[in-house]
Amino acid sequence: MLKLLAFLATTVTVAAHPFGAPLAPAQRTPVLSQLAQTDTARRTLAIARLRADGSAMAGADVKAALAKIDASATASMKNLMRSTKPADSTVENLRRDFRDWKAAADAARAIVQTDHHKNSAKFAEMDRAYQKAEAAFEKVTRGLKLGGNSDAARLLEATTLVAQIRREQLWADGKPAEISVLAIGDLAKAEMPAIGLEQFVVEMEPFLALREHHRLITAMHAQMKTAKPEAVQFAELLNSRRLIVGMKPLLLGEKLSAACAQHSEEMVTLKYFAHESPVPANKSPWDRVKNAGFEGSGGGECIYAGGSAPRDAHTGWWYSDGHRLILYSEATAQGIAKFGNHWTFMTGNFAKLPL
Repeated sequence: MLKLLAFLATTVTVAAHPFGAPLAPAQRTPVLSQLAQTDTARRTLAIARLRADGSAMAGADVKAALAKIDASATASMKNLMRSTKPADSTVENLRRDFRDWKAAADAARAIVQTDHHKNSAKFAEMDRAYQKAEAAFEKVTRGLKLGGNSDAARLLEATTLVAQIRREQLWADGKPAEISVLAIGDLAKAEMPAIGLEQFVVEMEPFLALREHHRLITAMHAQMKTAKPEAVQFAELLNSRRLIVGMKPLLLGEKLSAACAQHSEEMVTLKYFAHESPVPANKSPWDRVKNAGFEGSGGGECIYAGGSAPRDAHTGWWYSDGHRLILYSEATAQGIAKFGNHWTFMTGNFAKLPL
């Protein structure tokens, strides 16, 4: 039932606003209020919403909201840098747990991105490697949640907050500020914490930056009015698993998903199951991506007919080498849609990420 054919498209068009229209002036006030909070997880909803309007919409009000918490957040970070002891057991525990996760994630990613030629023994090995990475990831996450009684965890959270504020200040000034980047290590070096502590913060930066990147994409998905629930559910399932193996998240593309929706419905209506359509205008994924007007280039396509739940589709593709290589490839966009029990998924790359 499962078949694979990967394609590359080169169509590039002007990016559309992911929410349909920029925020009205009256709508900005509650978003800016949320931006001025100190909880990094909650702030991501505001960051995603404001960034979706583009840097031209940043404005003085965004700078003012960031300025409200910049000084106090920086002071808190500096205090924790002074009070956190490099020899504290929580510092070494977090460093050790991070290293364990990094090693497990790298090993799992390597086997996930390998063609096993339908070897069931290799699939079992792949599952074990993923589960090991997942357990190691959860251990790091638990350590970072000890903010109430762990100076090390609170220091990392405080440094993440300041790095987040500084990144958004650059964005508000119209300067390059990629959402996948948090200069946590640079902050640690600039503030010159106690010997041994700087290395700890620098070492943890990849984990913290990746976690915040995933939070931002999740926040974006939560606010996408055009995305169907099953599309968001699949996108989040895939991204959560990509995070476990140390991969960047894929942002749902409305028009890329529209190309997938058209193909899923057509397969059901015309009673076929294939990547190539009998309708000349929709013949290949190239054609469908172009017809949908996706703001970038299309990548690989996966199709599935079976269960109606997002996890059913992912499981089917997980144990099919070619499909899995598409799901866990380097890209920036994903499109997903189902009609009946027919699913279509595509990866792609935005000409310019709409964040």
